Amino acid sequence: SFGAGVLHHLGTLGGAREYENPHIAKLVVARLSSVESGAPEALVQSISESEADATAECCTKDEPGSWVSIDLGEGRSLCPEGYSVRSASGKGKLRHWWLQGSADGAAWKTLKKHANDASLAEKPHSIAFWVLDASSVGGDSFRFFRLLQTGPSSSSTAKNCLRCAGIELYGGLDTPETAQRRAGGSSGAHCEIIAADATSGVCYVKHPSRPLAMFCR
Repeated sequence: SFGAGVLHHLGTLGGAREYENPHIAKLVVARLSSVESGAPEALVQSISESEADATAECCTKDEPGSWVSIDLGEGRSLCPEGYSVRSASGKGKLRHWWLQGSADGAAWKTLKKHANDASLAEKPHSIAFWVLDASSVGGDSFRFFRLLQTGPSSSSTAKNCLRCAGIELYGGLDTPETAQRRAGGSSGAHCEIIAADATSGVCYVKHPSRPLAMFCR
């Protein structure tokens, strides 16, 4: 399972409807530094490993410094605690890259550096999950996230192509609705589980008056 996180949450409007790709629904914007194949919406498509195929992935051109990014949209920001990546169907898994966050899409903060990271197995649509170091995040929230490739992939050719079949983000999501509740002094003792991954034991928990979430294992 890819695991339901923030992007899946947005695609279901917080569980209020059947899932729709949030890029297609114009809730978020997915981008690639260049496009060799596929379409940007593949970056935020929430599908199971068994459902994934070559049409649900994208690939940049063979250029150094290739990247893929996600804009959560106006008024939304995420204090990240972890993230998942689903690889493409062919060869060329990510091995050297940085996860970065930005408030404005211009100035980027590096949240995690990967070097010779073989977590993504050499099989079609392999999935890996990483927890972020709280000291690297520094309690900051970001509207934009990107994977910046900093070295060659596992492919013997086209080593600078960034191939990806999905990204999912986990953490505390702040939206105009949560900001309005805080401004109105909303109170209450209950928490709502809005996303959970049974495989990893991770839950995304929302309190009515707070944007931050926590992981439960």
